[in-house]
Amino acid sequence: MNSTITTSIIALLLVIMSACGKNSTYDSQIEIIHEQAVKNHRTSRDSIPYFLNECLKYDTLQLSDLSKARILHIKGLDYEAKLNYDSAGITFLNAASLLNDHTLKATLLLRSAVDVLTNQEYKKYNHIMADAEKLVNKLNDPIHLAAFQAKKGEYYIEIAAYEKAIPFFTKADSILENHDILIGREYFQYRIGFSYRRLSKYSQAFDHIKKSISFSTQLNNNYRLTLNLLDISRMYRDAQRFDEALKWEQKHLDLATAHQNREQIQRGYENMGIIHAGKKDWDTAETYFKKSLKMAIEINEPASVGDA
Repeated sequence: MNSTITTSIIALLLVIMSACGKNSTYDSQIEIIHEQAVKNHRTSRDSIPYFLNECLKYDTLQLSDLSKARILHIKGLDYEAKLNYDSAGITFLNAASLLNDHTLKATLLLRSAVDVLTNQEYKKYNHIMADAEKLVNKLNDPIHLAAFQAKKGEYYIEIAAYEKAIPFFTKADSILENHDILIGREYFQYRIGFSYRRLSKYSQAFDHIKKSISFSTQLNNNYRLTLNLLDISRMYRDAQRFDEALKWEQKHLDLATAHQNREQIQRGYENMGIIHAGKKDWDTAETYFKKSLKMAIEINEPASVGDA
């Protein structure tokens, strides 16, 4: 073989190998960012825009389909944080279309299903859930088997059929318990407690929320712990046990403030206002409602503005 041709081929191979190595490095970096973003979304939900911006520094043409799907996953979570569920659902589906039989695809389909459910697109929800069920059964992964049951439970919560929701979350929790998996159980127990609270079955609600608090504490999941404290306060508020409601709401506000969770601080102010209104302490209630309104405007949540 001509030495010039041989040299050219070797040079080309070196360029290709260098490019492949670079792409592999990029994919590894995206994997790390994605893992951190998912953990942050589960435990605090305060840095999703940061992780998305980190991903967008990379040229997607140089990334694998899995990396592209991971970036879209983070983008969908960002849309959810902005309450743009329509865009979130579409983004998750677009990400899922890039993958074949992969656990991330199952995650994306199930997340999309809940977003379209939030928009009351029930036919689309059923279609996505049918695709998700086939994949989840094929993967036979306990985390996604449990998540699938939970997403079925979300449907009944959405239509306010709380009694029917509880068995699905209970089954989801049992799947994880049987496989000694703790992550996820804090959410399932929270949803069981939420459903019992909506049914005015406060004793059962409190038992399950306490379990969620225990799991959340073990997992250092401050996001879920904050919601648990709020839910207990609301439960006592619903039962017109206002002094107990105030005690738990103060714990909720203290934790939300410590972690600078402005969304939860706004909800805490709103809840404080409702509790004081229940006690007929009108001036204090008005003060908290005004704080709630101010915070809702600052964080740009139209629904909360209207409530306040």
